[in-house]
Amino acid sequence: MNHFFALTLPPETTAGLTEFVERWKTRLPPGLIVRWSDPEDYHLTLNFLGNLSRNTQPRLVKAATATPAQFAPFTIHLSFSGAFNSIQSPSVVWAGLNEKRETTRLSKSIDAALTEHGFAIEPHSYVPHITLGRCRAKRDGTATPAIKTQPINLEFPVTGFVLMQTLSPESRTNGSKARYNIVHTFPFENKPISDVS
Repeated sequence: MNHFFALTLPPETTAGLTEFVERWKTRLPPGLIVRWSDPEDYHLTLNFLGNLSRNTQPRLVKAATATPAQFAPFTIHLSFSGAFNSIQSPSVVWAGLNEKRETTRLSKSIDAALTEHGFAIEPHSYVPHITLGRCRAKRDGTATPAIKTQPINLEFPVTGFVLMQTLSPESRTNGSKARYNIVHTFPFENKPISDVS
């Protein structure tokens, strides 16, 4: 199963993002086919680790244990929508942020901790985002239509990060559509700058 370190969203931010998606749907080109993410699955990936055995989880937790001491809570501002591959031919649509310094620093710190504990981390570019949906080509083979980005005005506090894993369909409980669950939570240990005397 896939494992990754991520930031989770508080309920009010999930609700706000869900409302944004419903508005955005009405402005997307009619030929665009999107498999929308379930709001329960909204998260911001920090480090994607790929398919790992569940037996690896204790090693992952141990590797990241010291990282929270390097960080204080901060705020993320979701400010615009975007897409991979491009907005002219989207494959994934997402919510993005302009200020990426702390998220990028956290991702790099976790990468360094994993490397120190023997995990092989391949070089990669990091674009912090929250996946909202995945686009599919039309059945007639024509190109995926272009989209227009839309402004978003949401923010949420970040007080720590989590280790998550994918869930197989048979392991989902109580009728939940969620594809991921939290393995371990890592609360930040430093005080916000404004609280430091």
